[in-house]
Amino acid sequence: MKLSVATNFQPDFLDAMEGYPVTELFGKLPSDSIGGGRASFMLSPLTVGQLKDHVRSAAEKGIGFNYLINPACMDNREYTRQGQADLERLLGLVEECGATAVTVSLPFLMSIIKKRHPGLKVRIGVYARVDSVAKAKFWEELGADCITLESISVNRDFALLKAIRNAVQLELQLIANSNCLMFCPLSGQHMVNLSHASQKGHASRGFMIDYCALRCSAEKLIDPSNYLRSEFIRPEDLDTYMEMGFTSFKIRERGAPTSVMAKRVRAYSEGRFEGNLLELIQP
Repeated sequence: MKLSVATNFQPDFLDAMEGYPVTELFGKLPSDSIGGGRASFMLSPLTVGQLKDHVRSAAEKGIGFNYLINPACMDNREYTRQGQADLERLLGLVEECGATAVTVSLPFLMSIIKKRHPGLKVRIGVYARVDSVAKAKFWEELGADCITLESISVNRDFALLKAIRNAVQLELQLIANSNCLMFCPLSGQHMVNLSHASQKGHASRGFMIDYCALRCSAEKLIDPSNYLRSEFIRPEDLDTYMEMGFTSFKIRERGAPTSVMAKRVRAYSEGRFEGNLLELIQP
């Protein structure tokens, strides 16, 4: 089993991961020219120097780093000269920091990175919404090294999981502790909203009224069974997924304190958890 874990970049984080099968951390600067999967205001301040130090310290412990370049939308800036130049500067910084991989969700970015930065592994993020055999094959043929499957519609569909696993050879990853509404009708809008709210120079300036998250939370509070119906994987059920050929799991959330992340990593590493479900899955 391999765990890819969200880092909060705090000084005590790496020590808290020791003794567990953590092979990779993932994260990014609160804002950059490309953007990512969280609004800037949701993330702690982080300088380039702190990013480099964290990646270097992780490498000393044998843990890789995956920098997120995973917006669902770039306002078509990726097709402009300025957008291309911004991307190259960011990728140069990512390699300078010592990152071993990047996550993308846009096919155009995937092609650029594979051609210009062959030293970086490219992982396909959940914002690419890979939820079928055809989509998985598309990314494999494009040269992806790993795909994180779209947890909302896939995590509890064992027939579909088996079909995708049997259809491709590359690494497939599952998000273990997300708690979105099953088949959430808000997910597409939410991905785009969050992407723009971490792009430097965007009109949102790093902030957004998170309508989708608020509406989702309201639905869960009105009917708490929505928590149980969400797409999280119980630590006790990891063996079932591993028997199907899934050995790589992603643990969220980047804004969580170290103590919370350590509890989540321990639960999934040991395959058991007793306590409040929200300690595992709450953003």
